[in-house]
Amino acid sequence: MRIPPPLVALFCIGGMVIAAHGLPLKATKFVGSAQVGALCIIVGLCLVAWALAAFRRAATTLSPIRIDTASKLIVSGPFAFSRNPIYLGMAIVLTGIAALLHTIGSFVPIFIFVGYITRYQILPEERALKAKFSYSFEDYARRVRRWI
Repeated sequence: MRIPPPLVALFCIGGMVIAAHGLPLKATKFVGSAQVGALCIIVGLCLVAWALAAFRRAATTLSPIRIDTASKLIVSGPFAFSRNPIYLGMAIVLTGIAALLHTIGSFVPIFIFVGYITRYQILPEERALKAKFSYSFEDYARRVRRWI
């Protein structure tokens, strides 16, 4: 949990651009691909903003690095359908960028992002939340999926 998730997303965007220009795995542009890509970016950013607003309303930490300082378990708003709407929003933004790049290879970093964030960010966060909020978190985790 040393690399902030937005930085991981930026590394993945860099990988997408490299893949788009360096790999011969070009995809065919489909009608509306620019619109689909833009829509994914907008939806992803809106989801991130909605989740950040929920953190602010709850007056608890926004830091994914200092999860142990969380004062409240947020289970409403976007957290009612995803335990990790910020990371989900980031993945949706990455999907939009990949769609705009029109290459198959530019989709690979999305899987790397999801795997990395799950292993090195979400699982440690869940352990910290379980330790801090005990049964409340366990009940929440049974009701709401990790991603979607």
